[in-house]
Amino acid sequence: MTVTVPSKNGVLTRLADERWARIAEEHCESAGFCDQVLETASAS
Repeated sequence: MTVTVPSKNGVLTRLADERWARIAEEHCESAGFCDQVLETASAS
């Protein structure tokens, strides 16, 4: 699944499951924080 959120500048930012898995693999300390990452990247 791919999640799309608008950035603070109005640009749509997409995060696919495969990409998040790769990020979490390389940065295991952030593995449980996908929702927080999306919230930080979004306008809200």
